[in-house]
Amino acid sequence: ISAFSVFTTLAEVPIMTDSEMKKFIDLQAQQYIPLPLSTIALDWMRVGERVDESGLKKNQILLVAVPKDLIAKYQSIFQYAGLKLISLEVEGMSLARALTKGKSENQLIIDIGARSTSISIANNGLLKFLGQTDFAGSSITQTISSGLNIHPRRSEDFKKERGLYGSSGEHELSTLITPVLDVILYEAKRIITNFESNYGEKVASVILSGGSSNLFGIESYFESKLGMKAIKVDPFKDLNYDKILENALKGIGVNLGVAVGVAMKAYV
Repeated sequence: ISAFSVFTTLAEVPIMTDSEMKKFIDLQAQQYIPLPLSTIALDWMRVGERVDESGLKKNQILLVAVPKDLIAKYQSIFQYAGLKLISLEVEGMSLARALTKGKSENQLIIDIGARSTSISIANNGLLKFLGQTDFAGSSITQTISSGLNIHPRRSEDFKKERGLYGSSGEHELSTLITPVLDVILYEAKRIITNFESNYGEKVASVILSGGSSNLFGIESYFESKLGMKAIKVDPFKDLNYDKILENALKGIGVNLGVAVGVAMKAYV
């Protein structure tokens, strides 16, 4: 499920058992969720512990609220398709599982898709913070198309062939592309600031995912603007698969992070 469709929040609560936690959330959910509880399905999971400024140890709980009408929509789609719906999951959770498993430091995941960009913070396979912007790959393509007065399909080719530091005639593509990336970076900085100031933890590095993270030069540009290492992580890196698939999987891993994370759910 896209982050645009759900509400997530990281809550810090006293240390308690699972049964105590369930009762606590049932009683206190409304203070964390700005939606009528009768209209949502609410779930929660433990994602960490922290000692606060007063020395008290607290559980970090990720609360996820999904509108019931959205769940009904997915149920209908699967029913019409003749498939059995086992569970629904926020995309950020799948990405966290696929890209940060085994990483103890907080990672900022910037997943630049075609129509939207999700920006999340996770460690050790667990989602802790989530945001989103509708500036994404299609925004870059449209900007190039308008700036060079060419067809969007040709703009997409320019983007893939020449990257952030390519040129076309009198135009440096960077002058067209960087304003879109800067909007994404602005949201990323806002999320980092909110997380670090509210929870007293630092973000260590950046993981780039999604089709438009293949843009040549994007890692160095994000590093220069965020002041931390930015890399693309292959979600297949630690998975066993037939070597006959190796060439086919090269370069497409950034597009399949969510799918890999969903597949991993049954094994972690």
